[in-house]
Amino acid sequence: MGPYYVLENADWVCVLGLTADRNVVLIDEYHHGAGVVGLGLPGGAADHPGETMLAAAARELAEETGYSAGEWIPLGGAYANWGNLTNRIHFFLALDCKLVGPQRLDENEEIEISLIPLEEFEASSMQQAFHFTNALLAMDYIRRHDR
Repeated sequence: MGPYYVLENADWVCVLGLTADRNVVLIDEYHHGAGVVGLGLPGGAADHPGETMLAAAARELAEETGYSAGEWIPLGGAYANWGNLTNRIHFFLALDCKLVGPQRLDENEEIEISLIPLEEFEASSMQQAFHFTNALLAMDYIRRHDR
């Protein structure tokens, strides 16, 4: 067996945000690994010292979209890629999202915000594996809890 590399990353968070008027908060962003601009969910690394996964999710939602949530539902987690990554992804549903300020993007980020009515949103529109997973979990929660 040749060289085998394991990447040690901070855990990640992923958020499906839903506004009070039932619009899903989505982002369009360039992803260098795939070389595509893709529609996805807000999220990122929980890499601030002492930060909980919920705090990281709230921070990422605010930074990437300017939105804040009135209620947070943890949806579970999974390994990002247990073959060569050490980190987990933590999935969240953010309810009653409101625009509370401007985006606070990192130096090299360019993110466009989209609002799509929940009735028109399809989890299959998420082309990134953990965004797709988060969307499926969130849609199941919304359906089961009549949200």
